[in-house]
Amino acid sequence: MSHEVQSAQTYTKVLGILLVLTVATVAVAQIHFGQALHTFFALAIASVKAYFVAAVFMNLRHSGPVNVAVFAVAVFFLLVLYVFSIADIWTRVIPSPVL
Repeated sequence: MSHEVQSAQTYTKVLGILLVLTVATVAVAQIHFGQALHTFFALAIASVKAYFVAAVFMNLRHSGPVNVAVFAVAVFFLLVLYVFSIADIWTRVIPSPVL
């Protein structure tokens, strides 16, 4: 099985994208959107970064259908984790002070 050889230009582009998304993550952390919306933005940016890492560095772009199916199942369960995390944040009750 031969592997697709990535060019240095591809790695440079992905490095630039990942650096820009890292700066976006820091910028979102500095702005107050509310807890649920802040979590959504942080998870969305992290998901995009994970896509680029998986597609380029793990060679999933040029992989067979079995590897893509395994990745799709992993993404499905990641989305389930995200949904439960957001639901947990939205349903938390902040206790009032006793005194």
